Amino acid sequence: MRRSSALLGTVALLAVAAGCGGGGGNDADRLTRAQLATRANVICARVHRETNALPEPKTLDQLADGTGKVKKIFDEGIADMKELVPPEAIEDDFNEFIEISERESELLTEISSAARDGDRAEVRRLVAEGEREDNRADSLARSFGARQCAT
Repeated sequence: MRRSSALLGTVALLAVAAGCGGGGGNDADRLTRAQLATRANVICARVHRETNALPEPKTLDQLADGTGKVKKIFDEGIADMKELVPPEAIEDDFNEFIEISERESELLTEISSAARDGDRAEVRRLVAEGEREDNRADSLARSFGARQCAT
């Protein structure tokens, strides 16, 4: 199903764009803005590469399975991002980016469930919600230089 393929592609893009996360630790662990951007870009590039390697689904069941695989990759990216300690000046934005990423991870679970239930309308609604969250995450990622996370 072409529509299912497009949905998994959108889900993968959501994961890549938000597929990052963040912050904690002490002042000695804080990264500079440039260091944070570099490390976040590496994480997001990996998430992007791994999600793009997944096959396109042809059925809702394949979409459900594929979304589950995207979520696993995405969650690993979030965990890696949480290891990073942003500069204090952008800590709030970075933490908000992580919170949005975590919400997008929840949406991936919901999309998988809706696909498994055969509920195309709910899948579309959830993808649209994810796209709105993704736009917010993209803006935040760009604000701290993580361009790979805003694609």
